[in-house]
Amino acid sequence: MNDEPETLFDIKYQKAIILQRQSKYLEALALFNELKTQFTEYTSTQNYVRLLTDIGYTLNDLGNYELSLNNFYEALRIANENNHEQERAKLFWLIGWVYQALNQNDMASEFAKKCLTLSQEKNYVAEEATAYN
Repeated sequence: MNDEPETLFDIKYQKAIILQRQSKYLEALALFNELKTQFTEYTSTQNYVRLLTDIGYTLNDLGNYELSLNNFYEALRIANENNHEQERAKLFWLIGWVYQALNQNDMASEFAKKCLTLSQEKNYVAEEATAYN
């Protein structure tokens, strides 16, 4: 097994994703947060955006909408600064989803429209489909 720090980082990240999908949210969050402190050494801004997105998604599943939005908005800020367009589209949809859960339908609709517009412009088929959802 390769003991390079980048490889270990990737293994931990994948383990956190698996834990999240198994609904072991607190274990997943512990790993995600550990990785968050190490990201600058081992990953790109695009991967950091994905990490924040995964943290936000996990918090959303736990019903912690405020912290979920905090992570999504931080990810969106970084995605905007670095022109990560597909991540922006996904984040628009996810932020809208949280607002829908909070019964803030106007905000949910606004973010769904942002996702739809960007997805259509860039031909992001999966993101466009989720915007219609």
